[in-house]
Amino acid sequence: MPLWSTLLLAFCTLTPAIAYNLSPTPNHVLQEPPLTTSFNAHKNQSSYFGYSINLRPNSVLIGAPRAPARLESQRNVREPGAIYKCDIESSQCQHYIFDRYGNVLVENDRIQSETKDEQWLGASMDGPGRDEGKFVVCASRNYINFTYTPSVPGSENHLLHGICYWVHNTTSSQPEDIHKIAPLRELRYQSFKNGSESVYLYMMGQAGLSVHVTDDSEEILTGAVGVHNWKGTVIRHRRFSIDGGLSRRETSNIKQPGRSAKLTGPINYDSEIPDPTTWQQPDDSYFGYAVASGFFHGPGTGKLLYVGSAPRIDEVYLFDIVDHSATVKTINKYRTFRSPQFGVYFGSTLIVDDFNADGLPDIAIGAPYYREDENDNGAVYVYMNLGKLQFTEEPLTITTDYKLNGKFGMSLGKIGDINLDGFNDLAVGAPYEDSGAVYIFLGSRDGLQKKPVQKLLSPGGNRLFGYSISRGVDIDANGYVDVAIGAPEDEIVFIYRTYPVVKVVATINPQNRELDIGETSLKFNACWLLQSPTSFPSNVRLLIKIAADTQFGRVKFSEGGNSQEFEVKPQSYSQCKIFDVAVESRTEIIFKPIDLDMSWQILDNTPQEGEFCTNCVYQNPNDPTYVRSQVVFNTGCKNTPCRADLQISGKLFPPQPYILGSAEHFRAEYEVKNHGETAYLPRIIIEKSSSLNFMRVLPNCLLDVDIMTCDLSTEPILRGQSRTIAFKFDPSTLEGSEAIITANVSSTGDEENPDDNTMEFTVNIQEFSEIEIVGRSSPQFVAIKDRNDQENLTHTLEFRNLGPTHLRSSLIEVTFDIPVSLFQDNRWINFIHFGDISAVVHFKSLALIVSWSQNDTILLQNPTEYTTSFPAIADDLSGNSYDSSKLGLDLNLDANDNNHNLDEVNQVFRRRRNIETSTAFNPYTLGLREDHPSSARSLDDAIFGSRINKTIFLDCNRNDVTCIRGSVAIPSSMTPKDPPIVVKITFPVDLEAVNSVLDENRDSLVLRLISKLTREDDEAGTMIKIVETPSYTHFVQDIPHELQIWVIVVSVIGGLLLLTILTYIMYRMGFFKREKKAEIARLVRESQIQAEMESEDED
Repeated sequence: MPLWSTLLLAFCTLTPAIAYNLSPTPNHVLQEPPLTTSFNAHKNQSSYFGYSINLRPNSVLIGAPRAPARLESQRNVREPGAIYKCDIESSQCQHYIFDRYGNVLVENDRIQSETKDEQWLGASMDGPGRDEGKFVVCASRNYINFTYTPSVPGSENHLLHGICYWVHNTTSSQPEDIHKIAPLRELRYQSFKNGSESVYLYMMGQAGLSVHVTDDSEEILTGAVGVHNWKGTVIRHRRFSIDGGLSRRETSNIKQPGRSAKLTGPINYDSEIPDPTTWQQPDDSYFGYAVASGFFHGPGTGKLLYVGSAPRIDEVYLFDIVDHSATVKTINKYRTFRSPQFGVYFGSTLIVDDFNADGLPDIAIGAPYYREDENDNGAVYVYMNLGKLQFTEEPLTITTDYKLNGKFGMSLGKIGDINLDGFNDLAVGAPYEDSGAVYIFLGSRDGLQKKPVQKLLSPGGNRLFGYSISRGVDIDANGYVDVAIGAPEDEIVFIYRTYPVVKVVATINPQNRELDIGETSLKFNACWLLQSPTSFPSNVRLLIKIAADTQFGRVKFSEGGNSQEFEVKPQSYSQCKIFDVAVESRTEIIFKPIDLDMSWQILDNTPQEGEFCTNCVYQNPNDPTYVRSQVVFNTGCKNTPCRADLQISGKLFPPQPYILGSAEHFRAEYEVKNHGETAYLPRIIIEKSSSLNFMRVLPNCLLDVDIMTCDLSTEPILRGQSRTIAFKFDPSTLEGSEAIITANVSSTGDEENPDDNTMEFTVNIQEFSEIEIVGRSSPQFVAIKDRNDQENLTHTLEFRNLGPTHLRSSLIEVTFDIPVSLFQDNRWINFIHFGDISAVVHFKSLALIVSWSQNDTILLQNPTEYTTSFPAIADDLSGNSYDSSKLGLDLNLDANDNNHNLDEVNQVFRRRRNIETSTAFNPYTLGLREDHPSSARSLDDAIFGSRINKTIFLDCNRNDVTCIRGSVAIPSSMTPKDPPIVVKITFPVDLEAVNSVLDENRDSLVLRLISKLTREDDEAGTMIKIVETPSYTHFVQDIPHELQIWVIVVSVIGGLLLLTILTYIMYRMGFFKREKKAEIARLVRESQIQAEMESEDED
């Protein structure tokens, strides 16, 4: 067995693939021939056989840019590279020799010398898919050792010009009539000095890094990315319209070196080099890294335009090459395509092809360093041609599901129409996806499809599979193009042949679409045929299955059961089979139609392993594989089918607007009433926003993602009748500003008035959270009389979300303001030093970091090095030598200035939070209510009572107080069920400073922290309401002594004893006796009567 057959068998048994009509396993395997020379040649590394591929009907040309020398004349050349021509049938390859010379030194014209060590011959190649078509191959690292001043040591330079070779055809065993393209060998255009800066013109040009033969084979484009400090350019080589001798046109302007230089070979070809400075191409942009062309105005316009990429700046240009002056060429840009993502090497590869068959070429651009989740996943951007050189603004972005560094888009294959559906397709390589992969994307009327129809994996795990992909070429004359794919790391090329594609056209038609109630038989025809753009094998087998009324079982075939399977050999003309089946009418489901289903499967599918199957075909996976027809029972309607008039109405039962988190569910109730003829199989379709979920699937309903389809009734809806149905929705994942629920009703018949068949509910969404802030301090009271030391305070703040809305992560910030100094008697008195403040924040077992600021200026605690100055609190706030601008305040510290009296400052001592009307959540109505100011006493009045006027309040609501703000970004969501955010702040307070601000009129001071929780997206402040119990410390002269517990106990016992004694005395006096009480009542009455009688006597 030949070697390639053994390898093929091994690869077929190891490699699975998602198959369409490219063979899932390679049909030909090509390897570099053994290295046999008359000298001691050896390989130090991979030759990269398969780095570039040009497939033709009878052969394939393969580049190996790191191949060692094979010719005696090149024995002293280190890895010049090689091109191989391989016969497809035999899989035998031979050296295809374009250059039989070693390193060349031309003494009288050293600029024409050539050094071929590691020149990478075969790294780029191109040509049409015809043996009679042009073929071009390049060595972009071909260079010249050139010495400007031989007498000066070290003046030798490497002129990295690059070189290309082309031939008219590849029909011979060896290339004939070889032409060179080396237009950068012009001495005066190599480099020059611009002041102290060296400017490299052609010196590092690297012409041939990319190469392209236009579709009409009239022009050759080569990219020269190193021209003019790696600005880059695209060189056009084409037939010249003027006959004449060899010509090198000079220009006197060395800074504009563009020219038309005749080359060795036939005199009717010319190279044109646009000067990148004429269109301000940026340095190091690598313009020309990939090149392509097309007739972008449409077929028959005759105007060829070019596409070139500059991947270092993520740009691709659609351009023409035109005259800038009589001697200088430039480009005219028609369109600049810019990468949607930065740094992806946008334009690493290019393909121009018509993917939607509108006659206008589209552009596919590879971006192998496109990133998702910090990996170079890779992407391909497709811009559709809209005509008149206009393209879609937003490209189609094609990616894969591979999440690691696959570098999808590193190679693109212009494979043409592989399934002959009239739309050109695209092959995309991901050579770093494991051992490599190639994806096939089909064209369509709307352009390329985003999902691949086929994925080829590396056969046998050969590395860098997919690094190169050939054009699509039909090598077996079956009318379908085939593809070659290289795996250069392991020096191997695979050829995949393409299977014919057929389309099954099938119908199933009942002879009568209506059955009278009571009928017991039904006849129908099942017909089929095959369609194909080309001929297909005559022995294709099709398995057909006919199923009738499988849901209700009212139909029986003569052989029994409700389905039949049979095998046929389809033809290009229609074939039919007639079925006569028994029908059973059942009253309870008389209004359900009888479903007639026909499905099929091609039996002779392409095998997953083994040799190419000559009798196999594929069906487009996007084509249907079944058809259905229905038969209904005669219902007696005037119209056929019945003409119902369904009308939908409904109610939605969440509050409007809906507050996120306020309810576990809400429901929509619908009533459907029929005003027309009988509605059979009435159904309702509910479609909702994706963030709103159904609570459950109702009976007789089917759920498909965001759409629920329900049968309204097992019975038809007669004229005047109605049906009701209700749906519950889960709003826990709602997002955005609104959710939409759309309901549509229908029946199997026609509709008299379809306008009232649809109803839409819009749920306006709001977010609202009530935040409870509970502050505690320890100690809460501090005695300061005759003290000049420090007191350590601890303030603890707890932030709870009382709901109803969850607070999302990355939007929440907790802040707390600590008052540190007070302006009094024309000086600042400092109570707390910033460096002494310590804050610890915990939430959900997370320790969070506090950021400090003052007047929007960031503060650093205990910095070890200062690179810039920033406002901070000074330790000396006496006012003698202090710059008030450090605190961000505009104050006059002149003691003689009476314009700003301290009393005016103290007018703002006790400013409170805004007490205007605010919003609150009503848990009974699940909506928002307006809160109004309370008539109750303020918190200060309630706590301090009559002492409020003798107390100084030190908080950040005052203008004469400076504060430090602590801010904490909350990285996790905050729900009503979560534990609180706990902030623990400790700091010492200078009691001498506290005493210094007190006098006989104000003998105590309250230090109070102001805290709040905010949302980044709540600028208006309508999404959060704060309910705060502030944290404060009260500094007083003396702490009142607490009443001893024993005194309280003794007092209670004494009171009880006294009550007992009094009760006993009253008892002994008869106070509790009933007759005593009656006697007292009698005496009272008698005294009243006596008084009345005396009053009458007086009258």
